[in-house]
Amino acid sequence: MVTEGNVTLPNLSEGIHNVTVYAKYDYPSYVAPPLIFTSYENSTVNFTIDLNPNTAPTISILTIDNKTYSSNTIPLNLSISKAWSKISYSLNNKANITIAENTTLTGLTDGSYSLVIYANDTAGNMGKSETMFFTINTQPPSPSSTEKPTLEPNPSPIVDPHIWFTPTSVIMLGIIITIAIAGTLIYFRKKGAKHE
Repeated sequence: MVTEGNVTLPNLSEGIHNVTVYAKYDYPSYVAPPLIFTSYENSTVNFTIDLNPNTAPTISILTIDNKTYSSNTIPLNLSISKAWSKISYSLNNKANITIAENTTLTGLTDGSYSLVIYANDTAGNMGKSETMFFTINTQPPSPSSTEKPTLEPNPSPIVDPHIWFTPTSVIMLGIIITIAIAGTLIYFRKKGAKHE
């Protein structure tokens, strides 16, 4: 015996869905005394709601900006406006790499990159994100160069004559000269006396 039934699934959002139907069967046996046997079965159906089958999906890159990153691992999170069947990305215009969902870009070497995301909806329309330009630089910043101050040449010393010709210094100088003259006279007198 075939049993049929209908139900309406309300307020389904655009995207991929699945529904599972469960059935329970009770049937008697043909042995005495009669027994009731129960059987359970289920079936799942996948389907997609696409309210705009002629419009390509719009893609937004949420976690990568046009800037410099100091890590070679960057998370790649996306927002896609409608149900999609395939997502891929291209780095530096190279071959597309297919991804299942949000992912992480790894193994990026230092340098400049361009990134474009593509998404196909269930009707085959392809959407394309804007191109993101970013740079990887994992090198530590170099210490800022400190300029050595320019040394001014030593100015010529200024001699103040008043420092040398104080009353005390004049007296001392006179004493030293007097002692020197006296010593010289004594030396020559002794020397002259020896020759006489």
